[in-house]
Amino acid sequence: MIKKFTVSNFKSFKDPITLDFSKVKDYDFNKELIKNGLINKLLIYGDNSSGKSNLGFALMDITFHLSNNMVMNVENYNYYLNLDSVKANASFEYVFLFDNEEIIYRYEKNSERKLIKEEIIKNNKTLFYYDYLANQCENEIEDFKNLNFTLRSENISALKFAMSNTFNISDDNPIKLIYNFVNGMLWFRSLRVNEFISNNFNNEQIDTFIISNNLEKDFEEFLNKAGINEEITSFSGSDGRKILGIKKKNFAVPFFQIASTGTISLTLFYYWLKAGFNRISFLFIDEFDAFYHTNLATSLVDMINKYSSFQSVLTTHDNSLLAANFVRPDAVMILRNNELKTLSESTNKILREGHNYRKLMEAGEFDEKDIVRS
Repeated sequence: MIKKFTVSNFKSFKDPITLDFSKVKDYDFNKELIKNGLINKLLIYGDNSSGKSNLGFALMDITFHLSNNMVMNVENYNYYLNLDSVKANASFEYVFLFDNEEIIYRYEKNSERKLIKEEIIKNNKTLFYYDYLANQCENEIEDFKNLNFTLRSENISALKFAMSNTFNISDDNPIKLIYNFVNGMLWFRSLRVNEFISNNFNNEQIDTFIISNNLEKDFEEFLNKAGINEEITSFSGSDGRKILGIKKKNFAVPFFQIASTGTISLTLFYYWLKAGFNRISFLFIDEFDAFYHTNLATSLVDMINKYSSFQSVLTTHDNSLLAANFVRPDAVMILRNNELKTLSESTNKILREGHNYRKLMEAGEFDEKDIVRS
């Protein structure tokens, strides 16, 4: 799991911003949102242009150099460095928790694919360090002692090179632990295009996935539960390829040609629910509820929360979800002025299970103010 993440000089984040999953309080409700003493299901609220999307891109930046066959839209990483900064590099630090042991991974880049430095730290000891400008390596990891890192191709991470050129890597190898976690990370947003960042999945057509897995009726039931009462079918198109359709009397029409933006957004969620939730380590959904009405968004979050096997972050600019009964004050963060604070950090009020956090927010309870800590 990710315990803490810090980034600076990346896109809108000129100064360091930290996402800390260890800010857990002793609330006696909604305990399923916490795992191994860390926030496992996090909701981030922020106004438009507060940096929610950039935070997701920053978290997923690690996949550029530590994953295989990554699918992503590189345009999301244009203007990589902060435009107001004079610093030459962006800095990233991930604090991972594996079997109650902390492993820190730090690196610097000057573009999405250009590493400057990499470092692995465990128990306050540097186990691996690579300076790309000086082509200098310090390696205390036994599995990689016989590697010749000068054979590494340009722009290939030294850590990825080590993983790709070593057999019989021990299960507790810190680089292997990080590498496996990163290759299970998934980012997507519920827009009309199926845009995602992941190593685990190919850029397949959603209708092909549903049809090839005989999920038409399952998908229909999913939509019906969401209040979309359509009969789903599949039929052969003009090119002979089977396509997803909506049945109308004695004929069918192509699903994606007549479905609304909200229905397509829901279809994307269904696809990832079925294709990915059982094989990922970390999930980030950007502007999660942009096209869902409140009741539907609430039920979908509740669905995600039932998957304890992966850590998740959902972002929203709508405070409606704060009225849901699954909300927990230390599992909701507000992104404001380049800083992330939990609800419990943003008020002097003692927050309880019965509080409606949406009403408290609308009353200004979580606005910036002097907070007195006991």
